[in-house]
Amino acid sequence: MSRARHEPEKGHTPIPLAKALRRAHVLSVAVVVIVSNVLLMSGGLIELRHIAIENMSLTASSIAYTLEAAVVFHDRAAAMDIVKRIATANAVETVDVLDGNGAPFVSWRDATDAAGAAPLPIFASFYHALGPSQITVPVVSGQQKVGEVRLRGRPDREVAFILSSAAWILLCVAVSIPGMLALSHRMFKAIVEPLGNLANVTRQVRLVRAWNQRVPRSRLTEINDLATDFNALLEELQVWEARMQTEQATLSHRAAHDSLTGLPNRSFFTERFEVLLQGAAATHGRLAVLYVDCNDFKVINDEYGHDAGDDVLKALASRMRSSVRANDMVARLGGDEFVIVLSPITDVQEPQQIALSIAQAMADPIHLGNARTVTASVSVGIAVYPEDGLDSAGLTRAADRAMYEMKQRKPTRQLGATSHSEGQDDQREDPPAASHTGSKAGAQADQTASIPPFIDSFNSPAN
Repeated sequence: MSRARHEPEKGHTPIPLAKALRRAHVLSVAVVVIVSNVLLMSGGLIELRHIAIENMSLTASSIAYTLEAAVVFHDRAAAMDIVKRIATANAVETVDVLDGNGAPFVSWRDATDAAGAAPLPIFASFYHALGPSQITVPVVSGQQKVGEVRLRGRPDREVAFILSSAAWILLCVAVSIPGMLALSHRMFKAIVEPLGNLANVTRQVRLVRAWNQRVPRSRLTEINDLATDFNALLEELQVWEARMQTEQATLSHRAAHDSLTGLPNRSFFTERFEVLLQGAAATHGRLAVLYVDCNDFKVINDEYGHDAGDDVLKALASRMRSSVRANDMVARLGGDEFVIVLSPITDVQEPQQIALSIAQAMADPIHLGNARTVTASVSVGIAVYPEDGLDSAGLTRAADRAMYEMKQRKPTRQLGATSHSEGQDDQREDPPAASHTGSKAGAQADQTASIPPFIDSFNSPAN
């Protein structure tokens, strides 16, 4: 999988889920708080505006009732005094009084407004948008209209209400933020922590193949279902991985080992032998190569069949394996040829002793089935590192050559075998051979008809 697939696109830096959820939660709660307060403020402002309109109507009616005499008698000074006294006591911006002909009689304007202390235009516009900006009340004397009062109120209370509501909204938001953060942390922990566990397990599986990891259960149903399904998937993958590893190990073993005897094959022997030689060279140690060949194996195959030959090879492999040390290597090169690497050795007598042990192990009859047995012997050639060679090919050739030299010094072997099913005993034995590349002489061992042949000719290694 390419690295680029996991890298974020340019300009799209990922952020933690907890941070994104907390940001969204805080924003949503802040919006709810602000909108709810604005709606409450708007409702209160509308109600306050209705109250203000009723108050202006009452004020205008009061001015009109009080101005009746002043308007009838055209007493402007008295009318101005009445208007000023009543308007000042109430939130009035301007008062215009007209006579019966509609001509201006008196006009009054709030001094603070004249001084430029009027509310901001935005508040004034909002104030006038909530209701009529001017109240008109007739001045009646008897049953006759003698004038008219036009009154405009000031939005002082409304502006104060708006400002206090805005301050209250800000205070609510400021007080809510810590609570929102604490609540969101606790709430999102139940969401983010299980997802984080899932992400961590996924990462461990991807990086180190930790198939034994499992996602903990969650209190949230959906996330718990996801964790359960993910754990089930991990179990299936764990079983699949174990099966694949087993199959891979089996294939690797088959590729490096002989299918008949289970011993390492030529390829494995070559690689392993090089490693052993490097270790011996580094430590100035010694090792020995034993080249083993089964005598008259072709005769066994011809007289008893290939199945019998396979039984002989398997018996030979098993007896050689049991005759060497645990750290020594026994390999089958092919056919009836085997090679043994003894590493390390302290003197050249060790490989000859092991060769004799192998030959003695071959003295026991090999059971072929059908109550038949056969005895087989081996010829062994020995080469020692570094005396007989410095590389794997040279040492193997030297041991092979020593084995064939010994075979050539022995007479042709007559196969010895018994068949218990036929009740016959026609064993004919002929001693096999063992040789070291530096050897020049050998000694013959005694034989009897009841003991199968084994290595009976050894040469003392040249020192």
